Amino acid sequence: MNTYLIELSLYWLAFWGLYALLLRQEKFFRLNRLYLLGTFVLGLVLPLIKWSTLWAAPEWLGMPVVWLQTVTVAPENANIVSAAPAANWSWMSFFWRVYLLGTLFAAIRFLFGLTKLFQYYRTGRKRWEDGICWIENEQAHAPFSWLHFLFWSNQANTTEAERAAIVAHEKAHIQQKHSWDILLLEVVGIFCWWHPLWYAYRHELENIHEYLADATVLQATPTREYGKLLLRQCLQQPDLPLVQTFHTSQLKKRIIMMTKSPSSTLALGKYLLFLPLTLMLLMACEDAEAQEEMDKVVNDLSDEAKFFERVDTVITFDPATLTEDVAIVKTKIYEKADQMPIFGNCEGYTGQELEDCSGKNLLTFIYENVKYPKEAFEAKQEGLALTKFVVDTQGRVTDIQLITEKTTEHTALNEAALATLRQLPDFTPGQHNGKPVSVQMVMPIKFKLN
Repeated sequence: MNTYLIELSLYWLAFWGLYALLLRQEKFFRLNRLYLLGTFVLGLVLPLIKWSTLWAAPEWLGMPVVWLQTVTVAPENANIVSAAPAANWSWMSFFWRVYLLGTLFAAIRFLFGLTKLFQYYRTGRKRWEDGICWIENEQAHAPFSWLHFLFWSNQANTTEAERAAIVAHEKAHIQQKHSWDILLLEVVGIFCWWHPLWYAYRHELENIHEYLADATVLQATPTREYGKLLLRQCLQQPDLPLVQTFHTSQLKKRIIMMTKSPSSTLALGKYLLFLPLTLMLLMACEDAEAQEEMDKVVNDLSDEAKFFERVDTVITFDPATLTEDVAIVKTKIYEKADQMPIFGNCEGYTGQELEDCSGKNLLTFIYENVKYPKEAFEAKQEGLALTKFVVDTQGRVTDIQLITEKTTEHTALNEAALATLRQLPDFTPGQHNGKPVSVQMVMPIKFKLN
C-alpha cells in the first residue's frame, strides 16, 4: 500500500509539474483536458501494473523460509536498524482513524450533492429540448448543468441575448460531457481527499471546462459583450460539488484566456514531452516494483509450503558389540508455524505483538554482537551476508549456513555474520498444532561503510 501511494504521488507530481510549467497557458483546451484526465487516470493505474514481468525469483527462494528484517552494520556500529514498528503503532492507528474520518466526510459530501440535485430535479418543471432535459424552478440560483440536465431559475433577470449566451455555455458543458470528468474526480476524491494534487487536478479541470464552454459561446457572441455578461452575473450559486455553474470564481482567468491570442502550432511539440517523462517515471519505479514482486514471491511461498523434510545420515557405535549402525533420519523443518520461535523475554505479549517483540530482540542482539571486520574495513569492502539457520524443537540454533547464491563474495564479512549467529542463545521453540517443531529462518546482514 505504501509503495502504491508513493508511486501515485510521484506520477501525479511529475505529470502535474509538466502541465503547470509548459501547458497550462496554451489555448489547446481539448488537448489540455485530455492530458489532465489521461495523466490523472494513469497516475492511479500505473502503480498497479507489474512491469517486472521478466524478473525471476532467485533459485534460493525455492526453499521455504521465514525472512527476517535486514540488519545493517556500519564500522562505528551506529544503530541504523529500522525502528521497531511497535513504537509507531499508536501513530499509525491515529492516522488511519483520521483518514477514515475524512473518507466518511467526503462520502457524505458526495451523497449530499446528489441529494441536493435530486431535490432540484424533483421540485422543478421538466421539459425536453434537443436531447437536454430542462429543469425550471422558482428558487433563485445561477444556471448550472449536470449530465444531460440544465437547471434554470425563472427568477433570473436576463435579456434574450444574455439568456442565449448562458444557454449556449451550459449546452457546451452538457454536449462535451464535462460532468463525467467531475464525477470521476469526485469518486476518487472520496479516497484521495487528503492528496493536494487531487485538488489541483480538479481545480484545473474545472478551469478547462469553463474555457471550452466559453470558446463555444464566443463563436456567436462578441468577446467584449460576453465578458460584460460574466461580470454582471452575481446570482446565488448552488453549493454543489458535482455541477457546472455559469457564474464561477475563476472569472479573471476566463476573461484573460478569452482575450489571449491562439497558441502557435509549434507549441504542440510540448505535449511530446509526456512520452520521455512517462518513460523516466517507469524506470524510476522499476526497482520498487521488483522489490514488491520479491516480497510477493516470498509471501506466496510461505502460504503454499508449511514444511520440508531434511534427510540426515546418523552413524551410531555400540562399544559392547563393537558394531556400527547407520540410520536415515528425516526431520520436518517448518517455514511457518502456528507459533514462531520466540527470542528473548517477551512476557505479557500475544499474537502479532509477541512476534514483533521477538523480532526486535533478535535484531538488537545481532546488532550488538556483530563486528565489522578490520580487514574488510581497511579494504573498503561492503556486501550482504545472507545466512540461514534452524531453531530446533529444543530451541537451539542449528544448521547455520550461508546462502551462497546471493551472499557477498567477501570472506571476512561472511565469517563475521556466521560468527555472530553462532553466539545466539536458545529460543523458545516454535509450535505447530500444539507441538514443538523446527523452524528455518533467513537472516540478511548487510555490511555498509558510511
